[in-house]
Amino acid sequence: MRAQKQRARAVTTLATALTLTLTPLAAPLAEELYRWTDDDGNVHYSDTLPADRAPDARDIYDRAGRHLERVDAALSDEERKLQRERERQEREAEELRRRQAAEQAEYDRMLRHTFTSVDTIEEARDERVENLRSSVQLARSRIARHEEELERLREEAAQQERISGGNPGPVYERIEEIQARVDRQEAFIERRQADKDEIRRTFGNHMDRFRELQAEDD
Repeated sequence: MRAQKQRARAVTTLATALTLTLTPLAAPLAEELYRWTDDDGNVHYSDTLPADRAPDARDIYDRAGRHLERVDAALSDEERKLQRERERQEREAEELRRRQAAEQAEYDRMLRHTFTSVDTIEEARDERVENLRSSVQLARSRIARHEEELERLREEAAQQERISGGNPGPVYERIEEIQARVDRQEAFIERRQADKDEIRRTFGNHMDRFRELQAEDD
C-alpha cells in the first residue's frame, strides 16, 4: 500500500514537470485597458495608449471590465487660464462667505450679551434718538439767537450807510461771522437728523435679528 502511494506521487510529479516543460510561457497581460475616441468619432480599446493620444480624454478599465478612472483631455493654455481664474474667484467667494459668517456670529454674540429682550433694544434706541433730538433743539436755539443778532447788525449796517462818514465795513464783517455760525449749526442739525435715521434703521435691524435668535432658541 505504501509502495503504491509512492508510485502515484512519482507519476504526478513527472506529469507536472512535463507540463511545465512542454507548455510555452504566456506573455504577461496588461492590467489596464484604455478606451478613447478618435477625431472621426470612432471608439478604440487598447492595452497601450498611443503617444499622440496622451492629451485626449480617455477611460481606463481593468481586465474584468470594471471602470477604474476617467482622464479628462489636457487643457489648452486659454482653458488653463480660465480654470485658474475660476478657482481664484471660488477661493475669494469662499473667503467672503467665511468672513461674513464670522461677522454674523460676532454680531449675534453682541446682541445676546447687550440686550435681554426686544423692549431693551427699543429703550436703547429711544435714548439715543432723544439725545440727538436734544442736541438739535440746542442748535436751533443758537440759530434763533444768531438770527436775532443778524437782524440787529443789518439794521446797524444800514444806518452806517445812511449817515455821512459812516463805516459799515466792520458791521458787515460781523454779519459774515455770525452767518458762518448759523451755517455751521444748520449743517450740524442736518447731520444729526441723518444720525437719527441711521439709528432707527440700525436698531430696527437689531430687533429683527434678536427676534430670529429668540425663535432659534425656542
